[in-house]
Amino acid sequence: MFCALQSTLANKILGSHYTTDSFVLWHQGHVYFKSTAALLTLKILGGFWAMFYVLMLVPAPIRHGVYNFIARNRYKWFGKFDACKIPDSLTKARFIG
Repeated sequence: MFCALQSTLANKILGSHYTTDSFVLWHQGHVYFKSTAALLTLKILGGFWAMFYVLMLVPAPIRHGVYNFIARNRYKWFGKFDACKIPDSLTKARFIG
């Protein structure tokens, strides 16, 4: 399920002291940010993606540095859309909050 960081639900879960523009994962009552959230998400997805979880062995400051580098350059590498995609009914059902 997905939730916008600006939503009431996200504010309720994360609290007002969590102001971030980073990727956030709320899983089993815990909140994860940046590379930790991304790697745990890949583990949860399973299959081929789960093998990347081994990168959790890299110290967090280094992982987060790589995450920040990718975040700063992602639009340059992959482009940026002028508008958000309108989700179909199946995708829309996966959003909460």
